[in-house]
Amino acid sequence: MNTKTKTALLHDRNPATENPAAEDFKPIELTPTLRLAAKLEREASGRAFGAEPSSRERILDAAEALFGVDGPDVVSLRDISALSGAATGLIHYHFPAKESLLEEVVARRATIVSEIRRAELARLGDNPTVPALLDAFVRPLVELADGPDRGWASYCRLISLIASSDARGALIAKHLDETAKLYVAALKKSAPAADETDVLYGFGFTVILMANTIVKNQRLQTMSDGKVQTADITGVYLRMMDYCVAGMNALIAAKG
Repeated sequence: MNTKTKTALLHDRNPATENPAAEDFKPIELTPTLRLAAKLEREASGRAFGAEPSSRERILDAAEALFGVDGPDVVSLRDISALSGAATGLIHYHFPAKESLLEEVVARRATIVSEIRRAELARLGDNPTVPALLDAFVRPLVELADGPDRGWASYCRLISLIASSDARGALIAKHLDETAKLYVAALKKSAPAADETDVLYGFGFTVILMANTIVKNQRLQTMSDGKVQTADITGVYLRMMDYCVAGMNALIAAKG
């Protein structure tokens, strides 16, 4: 990856500044999810609105961007140093090993998305439907991945990479499974006669499709000769949810 490409990974996250000459730029509408995520991120960092990120934040941002492109095994601390502007000694000061840096990258945004998902679950009340539950779990990450903070797109690519890794899949379980299990419990409650295994399969398939949607997987686009545009994440998401809801309902229908 050349220097220009690496620098672009950490460019100002405001899309208005990415192409200042663009006459057709329209400010992005900040959904409740995006507003809450920004608030939680500021609170977690302790940084005042508009303040420059600390060296620790710059290191995390750089690691996240590079890990999301090349994977943790390929990226070196020197790569992270070059992108963040932090000396390797400073990186070691904050993070004794690359694995501890990776875990902090995973945990940092996992805390935010988990809190948003819990808030969505609470908002649904005592008797949510299957469509409402699946939407509440999936939609926040879709909105974040397609939002103005480009770090979320890098994060989603990284999560997709390591979720299938035998060596590092435990990181996903450690930082994201607790909230996921709350949704599984709610789904089982919504269909009390359904087989628990069927509910788990249906939820698992939804998570897999979500992972492919948020990284804008190109396979469907190339297979369809461009008829399907995976960059249209909202369009893909709506169809994906129709499919996931129908699949879940089919699994639980006989016993639910």
